[in-house]
Amino acid sequence: LQAPMLSLMKSVNPSNFSAAGEVILYSLVITNTGNVTIQTVTIADTAPGSGAFTTNCSAVSATLAPGASAECISRYTVTAGDVAACLITSVAVGQGGVPPVLVYSNFELVTLPFVEPAPAALATTGSSLLPLGVLGIALLGIGILAAARRHPVRTGPSTRRG
Repeated sequence: LQAPMLSLMKSVNPSNFSAAGEVILYSLVITNTGNVTIQTVTIADTAPGSGAFTTNCSAVSATLAPGASAECISRYTVTAGDVAACLITSVAVGQGGVPPVLVYSNFELVTLPFVEPAPAALATTGSSLLPLGVLGIALLGIGILAAARRHPVRTGPSTRRG
C-alpha cells in the first residue's frame, strides 16, 4: 500500500529580534516520510512582513525517495513596522506529487518575539558628572555640604567684633 507523506521542519536564527535592520535566517527541511518516491517537491515560504525577503525555496524542485530530504534558506530583514508590532510570524508549507495525487506537508509556523535591547552605557559627553551615576552624585553632594559646614559663607553684615 502506497503511503506518500511529507514532513516540513522550519528553524530560525536568531530566535528573537530587537531592532530594525537585523537579518533573520530561516532554514527549511522537507523530508519524504512516506514509503513511496514523491516527485516535484517544492517549499512555499511566505515573507513575514514588508522587509527585504529572499529565498531559494522556490528553486527546490526535487524528487525525494523515502527518507530523503531537501533544504532551503530564507532571509528576512526586520523593519521598523516589525519592531512596532513586537513580533514576526512566518509560515511555510511543502508539496509534491505521486501522480495523480498531490501530497502536502504540515504547515510550519514560526513566531519571533521582540526583545528590548540592552540599555546603552551612559554617555560621557557633555557633563563630567554623568558617568558618576546617582550614587556618585549623592556622595559629591554630601561632600559639598560637609565643606560648607566647615567654611560657612556669610551673606550679611559681619557680627564679629574684633
